Amino acid sequence: MNTESPQDAADYARVAAAIDWLQAQPERQHSLETLAVSMDLAPAECANLLHRWAGLSPQRFIAQLSLAQRGELLARRSSGLDTARVQDRGSPGWLQDLPVKLTALPPGDQARGGDGLTIRHGISGGRYGEVLLAWTSRGLCHLSFLDRGPGSSPVDRLAALWPRARLAIDPGDAARLAHGIFSAARPADRTLSLLVSGTPFQVQVWRALLRIPPGQVASYAEVAAAAGRPGAARAAGNAVGANPLAFVIPCHRVVRSNGSPGGYRWGTTRKLALLACEQARPG
Repeated sequence: MNTESPQDAADYARVAAAIDWLQAQPERQHSLETLAVSMDLAPAECANLLHRWAGLSPQRFIAQLSLAQRGELLARRSSGLDTARVQDRGSPGWLQDLPVKLTALPPGDQARGGDGLTIRHGISGGRYGEVLLAWTSRGLCHLSFLDRGPGSSPVDRLAALWPRARLAIDPGDAARLAHGIFSAARPADRTLSLLVSGTPFQVQVWRALLRIPPGQVASYAEVAAAAGRPGAARAAGNAVGANPLAFVIPCHRVVRSNGSPGGYRWGTTRKLALLACEQARPG
């Protein structure tokens, strides 16, 4: 069961196409009219779509993508996110206004590949496309964006990560969970529990990511320092890439030290959509 509405799917598809079109023309000055052309819409329809999609004006959307094009994502931070600030923020972190509690699976349980765990899962969708969610009684353990294509199915990949767990499909709860994560109307007093399986350093990196506020970014070097290993930017990058919980653990907020977006496990276009949405919002 996929709960993504046709409108959600159509909106994100147009936004993604517009991002690709804008990024392919870095020297051009863009306007509402040129953005509308890239979406095959009238200017008023383009403005309505962006407002419906993320509450953005076309001008703010274009401005944020221009920062990425010019490699200014770090230079234009509203207050800067230095290593000390990352380290000083305590647990739990937050997903915008949603408190988050992260628990790491003990090494012995990791070695057993999820033996004894029941993992419920389902596919839902929304502002940034389809997602596969999986969770246990101890918390959300997997969230990945889905782009249909060749290769193993998303559920097969989930099973490979937890080879001895019992998997049970639950599309209804997946839809409710996705709504609580992606909706701007989620309750602020509800804590989202996360359960992760990783090395101690990976877990420290993921905890550091949770402490990067929405609308801010950090470099891989800053994240490495916040995770207790200054100078280990490459290792931090590997840990960022292994993040099992897209959006919730915000690895999209990590950019290169030159201020450019860098890569993203779920596609650079989606990373730019996430950053444009978050950085263009006030506060």
